[in-house]
Amino acid sequence: MIIINNIETEVKDMFRNNKLMWIIGIISFVAAASAAITAFLIVKDKQKKDDEELMEYLDNSIE
Repeated sequence: MIIINNIETEVKDMFRNNKLMWIIGIISFVAAASAAITAFLIVKDKQKKDDEELMEYLDNSIE
């Protein structure tokens, strides 16, 4: 009886740990995805600003 209870307890713990690992995995994925999207948007915004500054510089140098 003790062995069966230990096995049942271990199986229940394994399922709890599996759920916890899924939750941690999902949170990690969301954090990584949001960091990647944020980095992409920052780079695109900087590129746009650089292009605008270059166009302004070229317009002023022509005049």
